[in-house]
Amino acid sequence: MKKIFTLLVVVLKLSFGIAQIQNDTFQNSITLHDKADENTILAYAISLEKEFPTDVNTLFLRGNYFYKTGNIVEAEECYSNILKLDPKNVLSYIARATINIQKKQFDHAIYDLSNAIKYDQKNIKIYDLRSKVYLQIGKNNEALRDIDTKIALQPLQIKHYLEAANICMKMHENSKGEMYFTKAFTTAGMDITIVNLAYCEYLMQLQRYEDAMFRYLDAIKINEKALSGIDYNNIAVAYFKLNNILSAKKYAEIAIKKSPLNLEYKCNYITILVKKNEWKKVAEISNSVLLLNKNHANAKEFLATALGNLNQ
Repeated sequence: MKKIFTLLVVVLKLSFGIAQIQNDTFQNSITLHDKADENTILAYAISLEKEFPTDVNTLFLRGNYFYKTGNIVEAEECYSNILKLDPKNVLSYIARATINIQKKQFDHAIYDLSNAIKYDQKNIKIYDLRSKVYLQIGKNNEALRDIDTKIALQPLQIKHYLEAANICMKMHENSKGEMYFTKAFTTAGMDITIVNLAYCEYLMQLQRYEDAMFRYLDAIKINEKALSGIDYNNIAVAYFKLNNILSAKKYAEIAIKKSPLNLEYKCNYITILVKKNEWKKVAEISNSVLLLNKNHANAKEFLATALGNLNQ
């Protein structure tokens, strides 16, 4: 009786674990239980192998144990054995795909994720993972199709529209990217600032500096606190590209204040100072960069130029 009760507890916890894994991202690790119970349950699952060598739940739990302890070969074997017993086991396809991604066997991962989708067509996390794999191997059209499916399943999630727009930019389909941003703005509601800042970055990458600058300035008026160092750095770059050096300097200083350890922002600031021939300040900021990274080639070059001008 005691053994039957113990087995029932394990089965209940397994059921809880399988439900939980459906909500995971499946990208970092596969989690079944709270840490407090994990070792006991996993050890018991291993002991069950002799009694139930072909039980799907036991194999799944054992596979997760191997995965968590870094034995991905054994873990993959467990998931493969499950799929021999149950070819429609979505969780095992996802688990094996995760291992294949870790092994950089992306075609195998896509095969497993495609099978998972075949048996669970509304699981958005599978489309999300497969789209990332497609992007990893440069299949942008396929990734975009998966994101379009995510949009169809979750039409109010603005992050899907932003993902799609960024893929369109990689594909140089800018008008299509604009279409996704239009939909994002329509859907945004209270998240309008998030969409606006994402659109500003999009415009920067397209080198539409004037459009980006005006949108950034509008964003500052609406919600200044929402802007981060990267936003102010982008404003500085936009002004610099438009040859407004004074405004570029102003926003570069704000960017550094927001992110004082960011070397890219510091170097952008130095570039602006060089344009203004402020050599003492160039030397000062270059030295601050070299304190953080003594081998920074650009900072060394800036410092040498500044010292050369100061010694004239």
